[in-house]
Amino acid sequence: MKPYFLIAVILLCSNIHGQDIDSLGYMELSRFYNEGRFKDIKGIKLPEFTAKDLKGTIYNGDTVKNGQVTFISLWFESCAPCIAEIPNLNRLYSWIKDNSTIQFFSITPDSEEQVKSAIKKYDIRFPILLASQSEIHELNFGRGFPTNMVLDKKGRVYSVLSGGGKSPGPEFEKYWMREIEKAQSDSLLDRPNNQVISTPDKSGIEFIDSLSTIQSFSDLVTYFKGKTLYIDMWASWCLPCLKEFKNQNTLVDSFLKNNKIIKLYLTIGQPHAGDVWRKLVYKYQLKGYHLMAGSKFFEDIRRKIYNNSNSIDVPRYVIIKNGEIVEINAFAPSDGNKLIKQLTEKAL
Repeated sequence: MKPYFLIAVILLCSNIHGQDIDSLGYMELSRFYNEGRFKDIKGIKLPEFTAKDLKGTIYNGDTVKNGQVTFISLWFESCAPCIAEIPNLNRLYSWIKDNSTIQFFSITPDSEEQVKSAIKKYDIRFPILLASQSEIHELNFGRGFPTNMVLDKKGRVYSVLSGGGKSPGPEFEKYWMREIEKAQSDSLLDRPNNQVISTPDKSGIEFIDSLSTIQSFSDLVTYFKGKTLYIDMWASWCLPCLKEFKNQNTLVDSFLKNNKIIKLYLTIGQPHAGDVWRKLVYKYQLKGYHLMAGSKFFEDIRRKIYNNSNSIDVPRYVIIKNGEIVEINAFAPSDGNKLIKQLTEKAL
């Protein structure tokens, strides 16, 4: 299991609803909670992915951009609410399986052996695709499990809910059938007066094409030619990271600027999730430099910041001065004066 996926599972499972409610009211409350907290997801395309079915047939991002409305369920066997939804998913699939304008995908990070066992154990009748663990947590945008969503005919997220109870109830499949039917007939995402994605403010935000040019801290130091760096390490699936972004400290930002300290946001997200990464940067207006760590850089991060540990915790803040890492556990911007004092002692 990828180390960052371990952290993702812990964070995402904290978003699973534990209520045992069997009603349309639960679905509507869940929709209010989800869309209120994750409304930035609606209208964007899924990150690129590769998955296969039990026969070895390969599926990818193009599969959901072929003019059909798509229903997707993301799950894994040890998730109790995921298993509770199986009878509902069976019924929903039976309603739409013969409709050529709708496609149904159930995607899991579980192994082929686990899936075959689960099919027999839980009487699963819908098709299942296998994807890597890292791709699964990118596909659900850092939300809880299970995550169910409807994509429009262009492969954009039309409706999405995450979490669940122990008894989804008879309204589950009716709810999703209505969402599917709306996505079939409603051109909401294409209406010129109801654009989902607005033009972002790009001022003060600079992306670095780092996947090929920066593959280690040594490359990073060379790129910035010995500048002092304050690094904010984060990931798109990390809810504490996003919470921190909501509490940006103007006093800290002024201190960094006045002392010519570079503010660098370093994400350990997957390269195929670049659209999600950029959207979050614009949403929270993260002024500064931005780069995404590729696989080689990620391993260098794991060695030098986490001492080869398999537990990769984010957010994490790092200070670099004169080409050397001088602090691997700096204070967060929300710590305000504590961070300023630390920067004064270690970076000036």
